[in-house]
Amino acid sequence: MVINLTISRASIFVFCLVLVFDIGYAQKVNNRLKADINLFHDELFAQPHWEFIIAPNITGKAILTHNEASQYKLKTSPQISGEIGVARSFHFDKHSSIGLGMIYGMAGRNASFIVPDSLLGYPGGGLYVINRGFAREYDIQYFSFPLYFEQRIRLRSCNSLFFRGGANLKIVFSGGSGSGVDNILDLSIDGNRKPIINFNAGGGYLVVLKNKNLLKLGLNYNWDSSWLAKGFYDFRTLVSRDYGSYTVKGSSIGLAISYVLTRYNKLRPLQGIGKGN
Repeated sequence: MVINLTISRASIFVFCLVLVFDIGYAQKVNNRLKADINLFHDELFAQPHWEFIIAPNITGKAILTHNEASQYKLKTSPQISGEIGVARSFHFDKHSSIGLGMIYGMAGRNASFIVPDSLLGYPGGGLYVINRGFAREYDIQYFSFPLYFEQRIRLRSCNSLFFRGGANLKIVFSGGSGSGVDNILDLSIDGNRKPIINFNAGGGYLVVLKNKNLLKLGLNYNWDSSWLAKGFYDFRTLVSRDYGSYTVKGSSIGLAISYVLTRYNKLRPLQGIGKGN
């Protein structure tokens, strides 16, 4: 019994030594790995980056005033718009940056109506529907110059969450105009020729790719206190006439997809970083 007890105590002592050594070694390796990852991020954000952006958005519906006495009224709805551009980001450290970009964007009007053929002077008992073509032309074009601040939170992997906010200077250089939908609808709008200040906020997920470039996937909300284009419309049937102002706003929400060139591979490569990260 004494011998067995002595062996048991010895085993426990050896086990404790091995455990302490293992914990100490693991902590040393873990600290070294953390240092390597921190160094990796230091070098990854050591110089400015070029960022290429594509952003499919949903813009708010055009705002109309109506002839309240009209039986049939023109309608609008939210629509898909889009932006594409480039930005240059400058980094304070591996967690925060400031950027400036140039974006080309397109938006449009979105008029629609459904009226019985007989009320437009056409034979038959069907419906006259317009919700595409002339009603959805993307003829409002603009340049936008965003200035933004970005904050990143690194996850356990080399990837990060990012949050971004800032302001845009938007310049509309092409407004829309059109007339004549079978003598039913006349619509004429013109772009806002004054510079527009609007604001952005958003965030998403940043992935470090195998080539050490970055891929950003996120959501972005743009709030525009002004308008992109404004004009008038005239919608006529045999029994009523609707007319008024037609205002296209610039506020939108949508995806923000970016590919970032870090040029990291032209820096000194780090030992042990990059394989599988």
